[in-house]
Amino acid sequence: NFDSPNGKGDCTNFTSQIIYKGTGNSVMDRNGDLTWYYGGYSDRSTSWTSVNYLYDYLVRNTGQGPQGYLATSSVINAGMQLGDVVQIDLQNDGIFDHSTTIVYYQNGAPQLTRIACHTSDASDKLLVDYPGNKRWVHLTGFER
Repeated sequence: NFDSPNGKGDCTNFTSQIIYKGTGNSVMDRNGDLTWYYGGYSDRSTSWTSVNYLYDYLVRNTGQGPQGYLATSSVINAGMQLGDVVQIDLQNDGIFDHSTTIVYYQNGAPQLTRIACHTSDASDKLLVDYPGNKRWVHLTGFER
């Protein structure tokens, strides 16, 4: 748990844990220029706990670990899948500062998309309830 006294900090750690569980607890990446791993509070990559570093890792990684691509700059699109990552620029200042994971999506009704996230704990919360610009990272798989 990376919650700080001001209530910020655990969302990307939570999202990384979901991605890790989705790989069957078998994929972490400690090699190369891009890394994604957690071995303890002081033994972790910045991509495990930082919104923008996770994004950079997912869309640039071509080796071991999870991989994805920026599907669109607008989340309201067909093709979302469970486990995909949505990051939110809550203040509309150009800085994405919140990571969430899709837990429900109905094709043709994107307004019903639901997410799970941590920091401000949410399970099965409507994505449209979050203000700000959103980017959707479609996960394409992972390499062992």
